[in-house]
Amino acid sequence: MVEFHSDIDAALSGSGPFPREKVLSWIDAAVDSDLPALSKLYRLTGEGYYRIQPELGRDQTCALIQRYLLGCIREGVADNEEMEERYEAAESLHVWFRTSLGWKTLPLFSQGQQAQ
Repeated sequence: MVEFHSDIDAALSGSGPFPREKVLSWIDAAVDSDLPALSKLYRLTGEGYYRIQPELGRDQTCALIQRYLLGCIREGVADNEEMEERYEAAESLHVWFRTSLGWKTLPLFSQGQQAQ
């Protein structure tokens, strides 16, 4: 397996642009059980999104977010500043899902329905 954690660390600590193809290769290389790598990539696509040239794109970004947050929920990591705990990941996934659908709030009832 190719070691890429140090490359991701360098990208996170840098300030200049980095190639989209490099980020895609890191995403492809990160297995679902490698939460530290997924966590770094999650941060990179958040903090450094506009440094990725050309832009990473919605599909790749959303797939990475989903993999990372579901991995955090599945593994239940605790006491690690670098990764979200299960509850935090579930909340982030919920907010991400609502945002991706364009919802500002979750509808409780469809139009015309009333609470019983």
